[in-house]
Amino acid sequence: MAPSEDGGQVTFPGQPKEVHVPAEAEPAEAQPEAEEPAEEVSPLEALSQEEFSYRTQDAWEIHGTLYHARNERPSTMIILLHMLDSTRADYDEVVVPLHEALPDADILALDMRGHGESINKRTWEEFVEVDLKEVVNEVVTDQQAKIMRLEELCRSLIDRVRSLGEGLPAGDPADERPPHY
Repeated sequence: MAPSEDGGQVTFPGQPKEVHVPAEAEPAEAQPEAEEPAEEVSPLEALSQEEFSYRTQDAWEIHGTLYHARNERPSTMIILLHMLDSTRADYDEVVVPLHEALPDADILALDMRGHGESINKRTWEEFVEVDLKEVVNEVVTDQQAKIMRLEELCRSLIDRVRSLGEGLPAGDPADERPPHY
């Protein structure tokens, strides 16, 4: 190597390169790299869990979370079903205590139809507006059909009683209608 005009070293082609580090740039001691602070994990997030979804026969996409039991062979399954206008997340605060109290239990939290993530077809408000009306109409129609069938049976019974009473003297009780008519 040959000295350069500024006092540094110049490398010529074919010569091995030497690295010169000025004394002031050399570290006095090797400094350990600073560790990044670990992200805090909530007790709920620390549980062994898996998110899942399945499609029902009537095409609803139902979403849920399965929190695995602490023991390898669970003997119990706890199913958490929320109320109207709620989601499975409403049970987050009880999952950890349940998990600690019942180590043999898997815990399943579901978003019911029209709630949380299970809204691929409609929300629960739309369910009330559309499906509930359909259900009520179906029930009313079914009840009306049953009432009509019952009236037919009553008429048939009255006709049969009358036919059995033919030939009896007038004023016989067989000629009268049942008291509820």
